[in-house]
Order: sequence, then C-alpha cells, then structure tokens
Amino acid sequence: MDRELTLRIMSETIQERVLRVIATTKRIPLETVRPESTFEELGVDSLDRLNILFDLESEFDVEINDEDAKKVTTIDQMVAGITMLLDAKEHGSAPGSAPVAVPETAIKKLEPEDIPGDEPEGDQA
Repeated sequence: MDRELTLRIMSETIQERVLRVIATTKRIPLETVRPESTFEELGVDSLDRLNILFDLESEFDVEINDEDAKKVTTIDQMVAGITMLLDAKEHGSAPGSAPVAVPETAIKKLEPEDIPGDEPEGDQA
C-alpha cells in the first residue's frame, strides 16, 4: 500500500471507511452509498453481504459475528457495529466477554467419591 493511500485511510472516519468498503465491494459509485441506505436499497444480496463482511473484517482487523451481522439492515447499523467492535478491541475485550458472576450455590463442591479412580482406601474391594 502506498504512503498516500495509507494516510488517506488513516484520516477517514469509521463511517467513511465502511461506505468505501461497501461501494468497492458492490462495485457501485461511492456517492450512491449513504449512511441511511439499506442493503435492500443498494441491491445487496446474500453473497454481497458475505463479501462485504469479509472485506470489513479485513479493513478493520475485526471478527464480525455472523448471527449479529444477519440482523443488520442499514449502513448506520453496520457503522455502529464496527465502532462497537473497534472499541472492544481497543479496550482488550470482545463484546459480551465480560466476566460472569456465578452464584456460589451453583458451584458443586467435589468430594473424593466424585473423582473417578480416586477411591478412599477403605472402600476398595
């Protein structure tokens, strides 16, 4: 990648980068891709969606959950999702990976008889 292109990409906002990726992947003029556009308005089919996801993952170095991506219908939603992934990446955690508190009553204390092959001396036949 040449220096000019690198500088241009670095100065672009997340929204501008998402719009550019979608326009490039779909091979449509950038000016036809607006933040309020829906994938349906842009004629994006399931194969296009898949290609856009791969290209966005590459552009932003993130992993997009397929199930979450299926719920996205507008460019604004896509920008919001990418922003969330980038924020999570920057802070060192994946979305939804926060520690979960498990109630102590849900934890079973292991007793010696629960461990296979570790039978007490007196129980052997």
